[in-house]
Amino acid sequence: MRSTRISHKNSPRLGSFRINPVVKLLISSDFLIVSAFGLLAPVFAIFLTDSIQGGSVEVAGFAAAIWALSRGVFQIPMGIISDRGVGRHWDFKLLLGGSLGIALIPLAYLFAETPLHIYLIQGMYGFFQAMAWPTWTAVFTRYIDPHEEGFEWATYQTVVDFGVAAAAGIGGVVAFKFGFEPLFMAVSAFSIFGFLILVNLYLRVRRAA
Repeated sequence: MRSTRISHKNSPRLGSFRINPVVKLLISSDFLIVSAFGLLAPVFAIFLTDSIQGGSVEVAGFAAAIWALSRGVFQIPMGIISDRGVGRHWDFKLLLGGSLGIALIPLAYLFAETPLHIYLIQGMYGFFQAMAWPTWTAVFTRYIDPHEEGFEWATYQTVVDFGVAAAAGIGGVVAFKFGFEPLFMAVSAFSIFGFLILVNLYLRVRRAA
């Protein structure tokens, strides 16, 4: 992919606080996906103990460890693939593939019955995040406005933090009133909307290249 930028009029400009449209779409997508998974944060351990045969706090700990190990193992290879295939849009392809996989993970939880199922799902979750996160940051870095780096990274982090904070409070209420199945379906639905924003972004970048 060439270094062609999709930019707003007169952007970038020092101190303008106007964000490149690509960066806006990346922030919007991650807001939906990360906030959606924030719905699960306060209730995931409870889901494991209540709905999984043999589920326990210990299983929740192993599940978190497997997710982190899987993500850690695959992130560097995915980052290398992304860097070497920029001209063929490999960065966007990995980002789209990882984001779609992440969006489907909550639905996989609905079919889990044993800790082994949870461990396998967590391994896939880590793998898909390893596909999405290095490539997301690579694209964000490529299109970030010069002299606005701190502002735009801070904007991203602030928007996502507010989304996660709100989702954490809502997730517990939804699980308590409606159960886990509607909660997981909602997480997947919001994440798919985030994925569709990335599809739109990819098509726009391809047209501009």
